[in-house]
Amino acid sequence: MKLEAVDPAAPISVRPASVTKVCNDQYFVVTMDDLCGMEDSESPGRSFLCHRLSPGLFPAQWSLKNGLTLCPPPGHQGPDFDWADYLKQCGAEAAPEHCFPTVQSEHSFKEGMKLEAVNLLSPENIHVATVTRVKGQYLWLSLEGDSPVDHGPCVDHGPCVDHGPCVDHGPCVDHGPCVDHGPCVDHGPCVDHGPCVDEALE
Repeated sequence: MKLEAVDPAAPISVRPASVTKVCNDQYFVVTMDDLCGMEDSESPGRSFLCHRLSPGLFPAQWSLKNGLTLCPPPGHQGPDFDWADYLKQCGAEAAPEHCFPTVQSEHSFKEGMKLEAVNLLSPENIHVATVTRVKGQYLWLSLEGDSPVDHGPCVDHGPCVDHGPCVDHGPCVDHGPCVDHGPCVDHGPCVDHGPCVDEALE
């Protein structure tokens, strides 16, 4: 099944991904799609274990519906990415909407509010940030500094100044080599979940 996911190798990007293994009714493995070759897709950081409530996973068309740029998978031909064409090309189906949790947000963030946030492109840096958009449990942030960076949507929970994984709603970023997630990108209960983890990531 196909879905959209925050790319762990370029955590300001949302890209197409696939469910490549189901451990049980709670846990499954997601692999970022790569049309250049399966070897790249199976490299460290390209697959990760997730829980059914993990943030950073979205149904197909989520980016389009929320005004985000969905970055096509490496090796994709053509200027525009179309989910219908892509599913047909891959002979796959989109994960149904009911697979993704509907979370009721209880935060009080509003557009224009200021806070501090980790810069995902440089996770050792914390910036003053402005909330530029709020949609349910997600926040869009603009980081201040010499080179302003836009992040969003940020989940309203996690270890990063009360925020989880953030993705860019601007141009796509080349992922390059896989990088450490740093302190901000947290796929929720995706790690250290007993014997399924070692088996799933082999």
